[in-house]
Amino acid sequence: MKNKVKFTLTPLFFSLFLISVNCGNDKDDTKNTIISYAGSMPVGDFIVIQINRESSLVRRINYTPDPDEDSGWLAYFSVPADDENAEGFSIIKRVELTGGHYVLFAERADTALVYQEFDSTHNPAGWPSFVILRERVDRSQYYEKAYNWMRFRIEEIPTTNSAMEAGFAAFDSESNFGIMYGAGYRSAEPPGDCIGDINDSADTSRVDNFTYNTELTANTMWTGAESDMNAAVNLAGTASGSNMIDFGQSVGDGGSGLAVPQSDVTLTEAEGTYLLMCYENNQTTHTNTVEPMKLVISGSGMHLKLYVYSQNTITELPVFTASLKPVAALTAAESPGGAVAIINQYAATSGNIGAHSETVRNAHMCRGSFFAQDSDCIINIIFDPDGLFCGFTMSDTESDEIIRFGFGIKDTEYRNL
Repeated sequence: MKNKVKFTLTPLFFSLFLISVNCGNDKDDTKNTIISYAGSMPVGDFIVIQINRESSLVRRINYTPDPDEDSGWLAYFSVPADDENAEGFSIIKRVELTGGHYVLFAERADTALVYQEFDSTHNPAGWPSFVILRERVDRSQYYEKAYNWMRFRIEEIPTTNSAMEAGFAAFDSESNFGIMYGAGYRSAEPPGDCIGDINDSADTSRVDNFTYNTELTANTMWTGAESDMNAAVNLAGTASGSNMIDFGQSVGDGGSGLAVPQSDVTLTEAEGTYLLMCYENNQTTHTNTVEPMKLVISGSGMHLKLYVYSQNTITELPVFTASLKPVAALTAAESPGGAVAIINQYAATSGNIGAHSETVRNAHMCRGSFFAQDSDCIINIIFDPDGLFCGFTMSDTESDEIIRFGFGIKDTEYRNL
């Protein structure tokens, strides 16, 4: 891994960006004209994005404000790979908005998306929306499911630290009310105390506390008055695939949660070039930025290479490199804190050994999650079981002075131009 990371994210010429990733839905597109996704903006807003592929239309709805914010249906068109907005990616599409705003998004059929708006000067206007293909899921289908977990929280005032965590989350069996066990590495805590329980002391987060929300096609847990979206925790996705959790702004300061099914996916299976939409909070410069980057994953050698979006991934040097290891293979010396292996820290913090389900008792092993650490940075990356998309976190080792997180999709047709 290289020494201290000095690269700075610059304002993006992307105005509105969506990334979509395969979530295991094999339905015929012609039978489903409108594809629907749901998730969160990391300030704590519940977002729905719909695509009408036959008519090349996209629509975004934010359900948290009162009234809802609905973009209406917007026309989009494909961007050629040799266009400066695509930089070799084959998956970019564009929407023209009023006032000089525009949208760029990438889609893999039957997917999840990340969505970002920028103004006419190419600066972010609002924050990314991370959304996953949504279907009706009965809450009982979440029993005995284990996920690799990331939570992203953006503080809108740049002088206030944003935060992220990465670890695991698992819902126990029905006989134990579907209690959620989980723990994660937290950027906002000092190295010796950086592993935290993702549930509260009362185990409030449990399957049995969610109810199906017909309006949102999601399962909702109300922590305050019903219908107050700022007090809601919304779980949306598919029964067998990935899910997003939106934490309303009154729930632990709000934010987005990404839950990806644990699997035996390898770095070789995940190899490829990813378009990574990356958020950065820098407390040295007191800035928040959002920018796409190129993330190259390899099954051998230097497993992770990160490039500025405009760079050629063959002829130019990456701004950051790392050798990744499965989380379960990390020794105590390689783990945050340096005293106990991270999986043992996860188990001790979450108490998952007391779960009824064997799947949950083993969930701290974090299959499909990879980690890298040196004296300067800690990286965690989680891949979906098919190795087609990833969640990404990166923070300073000694503090949360600079944190970065994002969501990426592999482009199997990417080419350097």
